[in-house]
Amino acid sequence: MPLKSEIRSTYKSKRKALTSSQRLELEAQIQALLFNYFDFKQKFVHTFLPIETQLEVNTTLINQTLFDLTSKLATSITLFNPLALTHSIITKQTEYKLDKFNIPTPTIKLDFDLNHLDFVIIPLLAFDSNGNRIGYGKGLYDSFLANCNSSCIKIGLSYFESLPSIIPSEKHDIPLDFCITPNKVYAF
Repeated sequence: MPLKSEIRSTYKSKRKALTSSQRLELEAQIQALLFNYFDFKQKFVHTFLPIETQLEVNTTLINQTLFDLTSKLATSITLFNPLALTHSIITKQTEYKLDKFNIPTPTIKLDFDLNHLDFVIIPLLAFDSNGNRIGYGKGLYDSFLANCNSSCIKIGLSYFESLPSIIPSEKHDIPLDFCITPNKVYAF
């Protein structure tokens, strides 16, 4: 069984091997499956803003559609001392700046209660058939997800299908409920 660090390295390389046109095509397929499978109308959705330098699934078009469907949309803001996530409501008018990880960050923070979230859309590098995911190894999303209500639906987005082997999980790891790839909706 490969170590998490080896899986991270492998999937970062796989992302880099995709051309921009391949990524666009895969993102369109992910978006189509996401909106065909889930009803986001009038729901409170937490989404991520893609880190372009990490070649994450670009959620720009997904987020534009969510703005039209949802009652509220929110995203994360990374704090650096100590390293943690905080969160903000975002709107179509929200302005952003890049933080030191090149993550788009709202320039004005609008607080809300995490318990009101209906969905969280989650970035990842890889996932397995049990819904375990590998991110960047900081544990920021696990801490965040642990504070969401138990009915909040956790959805990962991935360019690639499930790993053939199980990712070693730790006590603090929070599994996904679903993962959307270009070809399939995985339910866990």
